[in-house]
Formats: sequence, structure tokens, C-alpha cells
Amino acid sequence: MADAVEEVLLASWDQDLAEALDSGSDIEMEKSLTQEEEEEIPPQQRAKMWKIALNVAGKGNSLSPWDGVLDLPEQTVIHNRSQQLIELSWPHLLKPLLGLQLPRCDLYNCFYAIMNKYIPRDCVQKGRPFHLCSLLLQYHEPELCSFLDTKKITPDSYAINWLGSLFASHCLAPVTQALWDNYLQQGDPFVIFFLMLVILVNAKESILSQEATSREQMIKMLEDSPALLETEDIEDLMSLAQYYYSKTPLSLRKVCQPLELGTYRGA
Repeated sequence: MADAVEEVLLASWDQDLAEALDSGSDIEMEKSLTQEEEEEIPPQQRAKMWKIALNVAGKGNSLSPWDGVLDLPEQTVIHNRSQQLIELSWPHLLKPLLGLQLPRCDLYNCFYAIMNKYIPRDCVQKGRPFHLCSLLLQYHEPELCSFLDTKKITPDSYAINWLGSLFASHCLAPVTQALWDNYLQQGDPFVIFFLMLVILVNAKESILSQEATSREQMIKMLEDSPALLETEDIEDLMSLAQYYYSKTPLSLRKVCQPLELGTYRGA
């Protein structure tokens, strides 16, 4: 009997989620994401959900003007430069999208929307986004910030791929999907900085206990820390990020304003 009831509840939830996605209702979609079965979202429904969140649902084929021919005189230069960009973070960003089995036009639209809205300009060594990371860490965790400073470890030394791939570079696929389900629904690209902060806060005790660890080992440990996340951690991760966001003074949050999003520029 219990199994039968559970099957009915799951079927009801699937139907409610599908109807919410079809209607494009942000409120209903947000309610759906709070259900325990979040990790069971089928790829087709997740694809609809992400397209709505990225505002590309129903968008036309942006690739239609292209005939598919690559024959420009400077094609070799374009190819080489494109390959350099691709190697930075694009495979990690594409992997979660490829798992949704989207048509090529939808894949392009979603990828372009993520690059255009969520990946900041100057996501490079000593780039401005990492100055903001340092300020947030200094304000919320001065002890941890001071410890890392003594090791000459700055956010750009361990978090470039976090920011450039929205954590897809280090998280398992199901974790990345659960994280993006929530993060894209937030619609605020600056939440990523507070997600990064929470990951550091959670690793604080482990970091401070590594006094004798070399700088290189410490950087590697920090860089790999998102790999410890599991799908059941995502809800708390997002809640804590929102908490730190709300506790950040407006004067510090204004530092975000000069940061340019939607104009990705790699090294």
C-alpha cells in the first residue's frame, strides 16, 4: 500500500512540474524545486525549466543564417583562437547542457545565454571578479582571509574554474544539475560569489588546520573542494549563500555594479 501511495505522489508531482514548466510559471517552478524528488527531474523537463530560466524558451534558431561553411580567409586564426577559448571553460559549461539532449539550436541558445548573463568579464588571473571575492572573504571571514593572505593564496589561484564553469569543472554531473536548477532560477548572476564564499566557509576548519601544508598543496585542496558537494547539500548551500548575500552591506554590494557580465573575455 505504501509503495502504491508513493507512486501516486510521484506521478502527481511529475504532472504538476510538467504543467508548471509548460505554463512558464516561475512561482510554480520554484515550488517544484523544493520537492524531495528534485534529483529525479527527467532531462526533458529539466531542459524546459532551464530554457524558461534562461529566457530562451520559444526563441528562434539563431544558427539559421549560418550555412555551416567554414571558409573565411582567416579561418585558421579563428580556429586557433576559438580553441584557446574552448579550453578555458567551455567543455565544462557545455557538459551539463549536452546531458539534456537538446536540439542544436536550443543548445546554442542556452549556452549563449549562460555565457552572456552568468560568466563575468575578466575571469582571469588578477581579474576584477576575484577582487570582489577577496573583499567578501575579508568582510565575512577575516581570520580565514588573513590565513590565506599569509600563504599568498588569492581567489584567482584556485577559483577561476569555479567561476568560469559555474562549478561544473569540479562537481559531479548530478550535483551540477541540482546546483544549476536552483542557481538559474535565482536569475541573479552575483549569487555565484556567495556560493564561492560558502564553500570556503565550510572548508574553514580544514584550511586552518593545514598550517604546514605547502602553498601549492593548499591551492590544489581549495580548487578541488567543490568536488565534495553532494546533491543533498545544494539546498543548504543556496540558503547559506542567500544569507551571506543579505548580510553583506550595501556599500560592499555596490562593488558588484562595475563588474561586467555578459561580455566574457578569457585569457
